[in-house]
Amino acid sequence: MTPKEFVNAHALREVALARVGSTLSAIETPPGHPRRELVEANASQQGTRRTRIRRDYLCASNMLAIAIVLAVCSGCGGRNAGSSETADAAAAGTGDPAVAPSYLENPAHTNAIDDPYLPYPLHRLWAVDLGPQAVVSYPLIVGSFVYVIVTQKDTADSTLLNLAANTGGAIWQAPALGAGNPAYDVAGGGRVFAVTRGGLAQAFDYTGKVVWTKQLPGSGYLVPPVAQGGVLYLDDSSGQLSAVDEASGNVLWTQGAPAMAALSTTPTVSDSAVFLSYSAHGQIFAAAYDRATGAPLWSHSVSESCMPGAFDVGPTPAWFDGDLYTSLPCIAGYGLVLNAATGMQAGMFGAWFPPAFHDGRVFSASPDQLSAVDLKTGATVWSATMAQGFASAPLVVGGEVYVVGGSTLMGFDEATGASNWSDNIGSFAGSETTGAFVSLSAADDVLVVPAGTKLIAYGPAH
Repeated sequence: MTPKEFVNAHALREVALARVGSTLSAIETPPGHPRRELVEANASQQGTRRTRIRRDYLCASNMLAIAIVLAVCSGCGGRNAGSSETADAAAAGTGDPAVAPSYLENPAHTNAIDDPYLPYPLHRLWAVDLGPQAVVSYPLIVGSFVYVIVTQKDTADSTLLNLAANTGGAIWQAPALGAGNPAYDVAGGGRVFAVTRGGLAQAFDYTGKVVWTKQLPGSGYLVPPVAQGGVLYLDDSSGQLSAVDEASGNVLWTQGAPAMAALSTTPTVSDSAVFLSYSAHGQIFAAAYDRATGAPLWSHSVSESCMPGAFDVGPTPAWFDGDLYTSLPCIAGYGLVLNAATGMQAGMFGAWFPPAFHDGRVFSASPDQLSAVDLKTGATVWSATMAQGFASAPLVVGGEVYVVGGSTLMGFDEATGASNWSDNIGSFAGSETTGAFVSLSAADDVLVVPAGTKLIAYGPAH
């Protein structure tokens, strides 16, 4: 399967929905399932927004919906797995607009999502202050739920929170075993994973119940994990990559870093491979491994001017349309483009914060400038500046590019770069190079921003 044939399981359910029609309207969530109350509340408060209600029923009934997909798509001759329409959407790295299951939006880390129901201008839906000593992870959005790990600096207590995306109200909270990073996967009915820096991993079901707890091999899990296709991928501070079965917590395989590589990096997942980007001993190493077995596929290195200790973690690579994009932290503002199948260098691109990829363009933010570059020609389509300087990775959603500058969340037109919208969020701080993984997240008509000790959510202004 090529990258352009990679189809997200959520997208298949959306295709099935169009064919099943009223059948899914009869699907009931289990008694006591928190999404049942949310769907009813959404139906009464937002009756005209049928898309969200439709997705709520789908996400609430994963197993039944998957069965319907298999039954319907096996005999349909229209859009289905392998069709050019769904394949192109998947290759664009945008996935299902109802889900943001990973750091930088998705396992490919493209930081973009196609959600036509989240156009500017946005309206602030809610803001939740999680305490004066709170350290807030990047948020995950799954249908009408927002998941976030909150650690209190004064007590070191950590909690996995499940919030209602439309109100910010707490649905449930569960003790986590320490400061860490979350991931989500639809496999197994939908599970949330929390991994501490010491390597303790937990799996939670939709009610907040702990399914399993495991001590992972290695140590120093500083970077976000990625959950995809029933497997949790993690990288530790020595560069060891581990694949963990999401159902049991058992380790499926481990693979060491290339010779002399060190430091941990967030795994990036394509249809067939897992990619890492390491930094050590004056060099940047990028490597690819087989998703099923962990077997090394290729590695690539380039010399840099910095030495070990300059950075705590390696840059997060992004997989987009058959290429791998990885930043060069020692050469500020630049990154490598590698052929994802062979590891051969295909070019360079501008990068400081993790970039976003959408519609044939790369959107890059630096402290001085936000720019859009055509990936085919290398031409700068537009650029923008602001007095406060930019401080976050950009996020592309609903025809807008959202990015934080100083204490302001800004929205720029994706096509022209015109500044369309802004809101003061008070605080925003985070850098991959120091292990503080903070990013914007958007899905299911909601944009969520971690702002200091707060979470702030935005939705359509209607």
